[in-house]
Amino acid sequence: NEDDFMNAHSSKYVDYCTAHCWVENWGYYNASDPSDKSLKEAQKFAHEFIDRSEGWAKKVNKPIVLEEFGMARDAWRKASDPSYKYDPATPTSHKDIYYEGIFQHIVQLVHQGRHSGANFWAYGGLGRSTDKPNQYNMTWLGDPPHEPKGWYSVYNKDTTVQVIKEFTKKL
Repeated sequence: NEDDFMNAHSSKYVDYCTAHCWVENWGYYNASDPSDKSLKEAQKFAHEFIDRSEGWAKKVNKPIVLEEFGMARDAWRKASDPSYKYDPATPTSHKDIYYEGIFQHIVQLVHQGRHSGANFWAYGGLGRSTDKPNQYNMTWLGDPPHEPKGWYSVYNKDTTVQVIKEFTKKL
């Protein structure tokens, strides 16, 4: 909300603003819904949220970055299996469409001087979720320990990687 945003970013010690957009966590996307309805609702909300947070940043006269956003894998392809959206082998077609829309919107705003960029959450790369701790006694990749492993991970073989590459070229 705007009050929280202003409280977090009004300090003279804060150089730029950040925003997080979590459409599934906030109830604007249902990863198990096979229709386009949920995806379109998520896209609409995200674009409006980006515009709204950009307006808030303008009020405090600071640049803004969409610091975190993500989307689960295509759980709708096997809605009866709750773990399917965390499986690295699950396709990412909704995620790809969602990321393309976010990135296109951010590129437009950047070229208009109204935004500074975006960071998706999170790159898993070659790593894959496991319950076996690594040398640092950690088991997660990009996802924080309080969330299921692989929920928002982008792996090196995901089609989403190409979407991200295209975005970086446009900036």
